Amino acid sequence: MRTVVVGCGGVGLSAVQVGAALGGSVVAVDVRDEPLDFAAEQGARWTVNTSDVDDVPARIRELTGGADVSVDALGASETCRNAGRCH
Repeated sequence: MRTVVVGCGGVGLSAVQVGAALGGSVVAVDVRDEPLDFAAEQGARWTVNTSDVDDVPARIRELTGGADVSVDALGASETCRNAGRCH
């Protein structure tokens, strides 16, 4: 299962761990490299720094072919919209 996790704080990193433990391919998304590096250590197959990418949903579709599940650990209106456009 291809899972996108937006926000790599405590909740997001927990989602990365669960997704990876269940055998999923996880994309971790954040604005900072440090949490993305940690997400990779916790099992994220790909990481996307939104500071480096203009169209985050398009980048995620490029990496995954389309996500099966999106987890928005931030709850901001933009991240909620983007999470829904990754499929």
